[in-house]
Amino acid sequence: MVPTQTGKTGNKKRGPLGSLSDYIGNVSAAAFAGGVIALIASGLIHLLGRELRGAVIAFFAIGLILILTATVTGFETLRATVKSRKGFYGLNTTAMVLIFLAIASIIIFVGAKNNARYDVTSTRDFSLSRQSREVLTNLQQDVEAIAFFVPTNAQQIIVRGPATDLLDEYERRSTRFSYRVVDPELEPGEARRFGINPDLTPGAIVFSSQGSLQPVPTLLVQSDGSFTRNTNLERTFTEAILSVTHTTQKTVYFLTRHGERDPFNDTEGTEYGQALRELQGDNYIVRPLDLAAQQIVPIDAAVLVIASPKTDLLENEVAPLQAYLKGGGNLLFLAEPQTPARFRDLLKPWGVELGHGSVVDFVSSVSGQPRAPLVRREAYNPLPGMTSPITQPITDVTFFQDSTAIIPRKGPATNPDLPNIFYRDPPRITIIPLATSSSTLSWLEPDPNANKQDPNDLIGPLALGVAIEANSPFDDTGAIPKDAKTTQIVVFGDGDFASSRFITSFANRDMFLNSVNWLAGDYDLISVRPKLFEPRLLILTNSSWNYIRWSSLLILPVLVALAGGIVWWRRR
Repeated sequence: MVPTQTGKTGNKKRGPLGSLSDYIGNVSAAAFAGGVIALIASGLIHLLGRELRGAVIAFFAIGLILILTATVTGFETLRATVKSRKGFYGLNTTAMVLIFLAIASIIIFVGAKNNARYDVTSTRDFSLSRQSREVLTNLQQDVEAIAFFVPTNAQQIIVRGPATDLLDEYERRSTRFSYRVVDPELEPGEARRFGINPDLTPGAIVFSSQGSLQPVPTLLVQSDGSFTRNTNLERTFTEAILSVTHTTQKTVYFLTRHGERDPFNDTEGTEYGQALRELQGDNYIVRPLDLAAQQIVPIDAAVLVIASPKTDLLENEVAPLQAYLKGGGNLLFLAEPQTPARFRDLLKPWGVELGHGSVVDFVSSVSGQPRAPLVRREAYNPLPGMTSPITQPITDVTFFQDSTAIIPRKGPATNPDLPNIFYRDPPRITIIPLATSSSTLSWLEPDPNANKQDPNDLIGPLALGVAIEANSPFDDTGAIPKDAKTTQIVVFGDGDFASSRFITSFANRDMFLNSVNWLAGDYDLISVRPKLFEPRLLILTNSSWNYIRWSSLLILPVLVALAGGIVWWRRR
């Protein structure tokens, strides 16, 4: 028998094949460890860096190759290990862990694709408005947003988070919307291609669709040259999407020369400067109309607005207005208790008359002001089955300061139960109420200095706003021509609700803009608009602040320490 050679330690000496086996085993272990690390890195990059898709794929492929290499090179060792009892249990444990990870991954993936989120803030700060959701749902073409942010700029860091979070919401809502973030300092050519100067418009976001571009600033320039945060990002984002996806802009004309509310006056709260900005936000062009000079309503008028005239029409202005309405015009008429006579006569052929006096409502009105009726949701559509698209999405209240009543003219189709708010004679003419006063303790008060109901007063419910659709004037009795154009008129008994002072109050803005949308035929825009930013401050007294501070810094730690002491004492 040949004696076995041993080393100094008494172990058997290993030949070249043994050394090779050890080497291969080490390579297999290293490959397997490297593969696992690569797969983990791939998952982390996917979660943390959505724009690094190439790196995710590369690490995932490297991980698979390394694990496959480890399996091939260490196959014999793996087989011998599996046959042992310890190896069997180890393999079983590994398989269970992998199955658990696979199930968890599937749950996470399905949850990410079908996630549910709940906004519990009172003002719905983290939810898209109904209009934004509908605009995204109805997209017929792809829209891309390119956000130009410098990651090292302190001001842009503040606005980048809210802006990209909002863009994420938009992207979740529509497969036709996408966005990307670009550093204009690293990619100046991309900034030039979209017309962005990062020094003049830092943090700009450009919305692009089929060659149309609309930049949106996240930082607004102040008069002193400083920048402040744009607090109405959702509103400007939605306006930008409408701008780049609408190939043509419709024109809204405001009648002038009669003391009407001025949309180009941005200094006085009683004027319509804010209404102008709201209409432009819905992608309308707004222009004045001097009918005495032009003698015709322009052919491109999508909607004509007559906003609270103080002086009467000239004789040569009546005929062009009548011709416009008979030709299928769209009129938004904002009246007042003192509306001049010829303006009142303009509405009579279309089935309504303006009341003489102001609506007084003691049941539903602004606190302490019975001549400012407050219209709640149930008063928008008081007739079952007869709703208007204008008010259908509105859930908040509106109010009308010193409004007169809009009274349907009496005819054979007058509703006997609600004669003062509704009239329907299809297909000739239909008058649907948009907002009404309460059915009890509301009336039309002719005396401007008294709020006392008399037996002869017209009692509620009274229409504060109506929508009219007519294929022929009210007094016509002949057959309706087959090619007759539909005239659409929206009349409100008050113009204050859309003034700069009140248009952002409650749902006044939606009532005004939805009326214009309906008249212009932009039914996809009728909705509840993105909310304006409302800062919410917590005002504390010194005693309240001291209570919060000391209860956080002292009381809570002491209670935790006390609880720990009690547990220790019981278990010692």
